[in-house]
Amino acid sequence: YYFEKLQSQSRSNISEGIEEITGTEEFNMCCEIANIYNPDLVSQIHEEYIKAGVSAVKSNTFGANTVNFPEIKLRNKIIRAGYILANKAAQKNDVRVFADIGYIFPESGREDCNIEKEYIDIAEEFIKIGAKNFIFETMPEYNCIKKALVKIKQKVPTSFIVVSFAISQDGYSSKGHYYKRLISQARKDGIADVTGINC
Repeated sequence: YYFEKLQSQSRSNISEGIEEITGTEEFNMCCEIANIYNPDLVSQIHEEYIKAGVSAVKSNTFGANTVNFPEIKLRNKIIRAGYILANKAAQKNDVRVFADIGYIFPESGREDCNIEKEYIDIAEEFIKIGAKNFIFETMPEYNCIKKALVKIKQKVPTSFIVVSFAISQDGYSSKGHYYKRLISQARKDGIADVTGINC
C-alpha cells in the first residue's frame, strides 16, 4: 500500500527527493524511503488504518536494512523517522506501535552482510527511540534473529516480541525449514511472546 501510494507521485519528484537525501539519483525504490521523503503520506496511511479500527500499527520499516539502504546513516534515519511517524499517529488514538523488522536477504545485496549483527543493530536503533513492541515478520529462518531477540529482552525486559514465519504451501520456508520445526525452535527458547505464520 505504501509503495502504491508512493508510485502515484511524480518519478522526477521522487528522484529529486532521493538525490537530496543520498547524493545520487541511483536508489532502490523501497517504500521505506517515504518516511523521509514523504512523511505526510506515511502518517496518512497510519491514520487510515487506525480509523479502520486497528489496535496496533507497524512502523514503515520492514525493508530498512543495509541490503536495501547500504549507508548505515540512511538506514538509521529511515528507522527513526518510521517509528516516530507511527508513534505520533498511535499516541493520538491509544494504539500500540510495533517496530517492524523484515527478513534480510544477503544473497540479493552485499556479500559482506552479517545478518545476525544487523538485526541487533536495527533492534538497538529502535530501542534508542523508545520501542517496546517488536515484530520480526516474514522470516524463513529463526537462528539469524535469536541474538537480536535476546538483546531486546536484556535491554527492554518488558518488551513484547512477535516472530512470524513465511511458509510455502508445502509447509517449508524458502530456506528449507519445516514450519513446525521453526515454531518449535522459537517457542522452546521462550524469548518471543508470540510466534506464528504470516504468509
